[in-house]
This record gives sequence, structure tokens and C-alpha cells, in this order.
Amino acid sequence: MGAIKTIIVHEVKDVFCHPTPILMRCLTMPIYVVTLASIWNGLRSKAGLPITFPTLIYFVLTQTMLDSFVSRFSLSSLVINFEAALTRPIPWSIQSGAQAFARTSAQLFFMGILGQGVLALCGYTTENNFLILLRWFTVIPFIAFVDSLLTLIFTCIFLKIGKSDGLRFILSKSMLALGGGLYPLLQAGTWNQLLLQLPFADLIFQTAHFCLFGKPYGISLGIWIFRICSWSLVLILLSQIIFNSTRKNFLMGNGG
Repeated sequence: MGAIKTIIVHEVKDVFCHPTPILMRCLTMPIYVVTLASIWNGLRSKAGLPITFPTLIYFVLTQTMLDSFVSRFSLSSLVINFEAALTRPIPWSIQSGAQAFARTSAQLFFMGILGQGVLALCGYTTENNFLILLRWFTVIPFIAFVDSLLTLIFTCIFLKIGKSDGLRFILSKSMLALGGGLYPLLQAGTWNQLLLQLPFADLIFQTAHFCLFGKPYGISLGIWIFRICSWSLVLILLSQIIFNSTRKNFLMGNGG
């Protein structure tokens, strides 16, 4: 446990001591947030529908999550240290998962506070802002855990087939398009009902909806947590299968 604690503390300190990458993302994020919110509100207005959903803060939450998933820095660090990590007594998946979990948690914490600060500076404040931030802190461990599993999987894919930017692109755009990153999945219809059954929506849209209203959309809190845990279990099994294959190929390639 001491080694894991050291890894987590190191990653958290690194994020807060070197905040430039996060600050740069926060500078570009308002462009996406304002654009998406304007499009959504404009379409609602043209359709003669009331604009009661807090779109601006919704897109701040979703873009924060999307910007933090499977970061290049985490991937590069795990790939570079893969061989050294195999020689340590702690299993690679545990030490690398802890590293990815700690970094993503720190980023989400940092960006969540900055996002609320930007909204306050822009004059966008509601009586629920504090509650939204508290709920955001509550869901960070769940988001970071899923991201750590995805990072482990992509690290193994990187080691097996080479640079995985193409797959990272597919994952990020799938989350954006299918998870509620382009628009809130609120309208009735077969397409939206289908999207709400996918893990992307559980992770992006439902998380943002919970932060805003204290409950997921269309399902109970217990069912949502169960679904997140189920998807996580699938990712755990998949990460172990891919890691065992990657480790075997890596050792064979290095004469191990």
C-alpha cells in the first residue's frame, strides 16, 4: 500500500505543480461550450420550445470529462515505464491503474473548480452552483476509475500494435457523438432511447445530469450505479486479457 500511496501522491502533486496543460485546455474549452450551447438553444428556440435546461454548465461538465479521458501524457508515461513496472512486486495493472486514476482525479478536480470559476466570472451563477460542484466531486472517483481502465487497455494496444492515436480519436468522438457530448439526450425518440442504453451515455450524459439535478435521467440512482459497475467489470476483464497477451509478446520479443 505504501508504494501505491507514493504513486498517487506523486501524480496529484505533478498535476498541481505543472498546471499549464490544464490551463491551456481551459482556455480553448469556452469556445466549444459556447458554440454547442448556442446551437442547442437556437434549435430549441426555432422549434418554439422553452429553454429551461442549463445548457452552458452542462457542456462545461461534459467537455471537462471528454478532455480528461485517456490522456496522451498518461499513455506515454505508462508505455515508457512498462518494462520497469513488470519487475516490481506490485502487479502492473494495479500500479499503472493507480497512476492513471490519480492523474485523472486531480485533473477533474482542478478543471471542475476552474470551470465553476469561469462561469462565475461570466456572470452565470445559480443557487445550485455549490451543490453541482459537490456532486461533481462525488462522481470524480467513478469517472477516474473507468478512465484508468481505458488507459490500461490503450497502453496495451499501443505496446502491441504501435501508436494508438487513431483508436483514441475513435473513442473520443464516440463519447462526444454517442454519449451526449454534442447535445443533451433529453428528447423523446428511438435514437435517443438507444443512445441512453450505451455505456457512453452512462458515463457522460448521465454523470452531467446527476451533477445538475442530483439524479440520473430516466432511471434510478441505483440502476445507474449498477450499470457503471457492470461496464467497469467488463473493462477490468478486457484489460486483463489484453495485458496478459501484451506481456507475453513483450517478454518474447525481449528474450524473456
